[in-house]
Amino acid sequence: MRFPVWPYTHASEIPDSAEEIHLVRPLAKKKLLELVDKKKVKKVFLSKSCLGRLGEKKAGMLREKGLEIIVESKRGRALGIPLDRVREVVELHKDFQSFRKIEKLTGIPKSTAHYLVRYASRQKIKDKNRTLYL
Repeated sequence: MRFPVWPYTHASEIPDSAEEIHLVRPLAKKKLLELVDKKKVKKVFLSKSCLGRLGEKKAGMLREKGLEIIVESKRGRALGIPLDRVREVVELHKDFQSFRKIEKLTGIPKSTAHYLVRYASRQKIKDKNRTLYL
């Protein structure tokens, strides 16, 4: 699983076993070194604009440390519904339940249930105050 890293994210919030991180915003060199040296990070994901703002020196430093830098764009807001609730809605739909029936069973509005079924292969989901990259 990928862990999002903001400029205010502490290194202690990221598990030691994390191999992939997603830079939401560019980090200071000191913070980057702290993440790379203390964690087992092998891949760094970021957007094209974040890479441009990160700077060539910091990107070069990451490459020298043996990290793979992957530029990708994942547009859209993360879903604010827990993953288990999304799975429940998708499973009910697979069991041929109508969206109105799903609404009665789960309490999730039928339009939201339709949206979840249609976009069940989302790349990011919001879990409490964190965004999870799947």
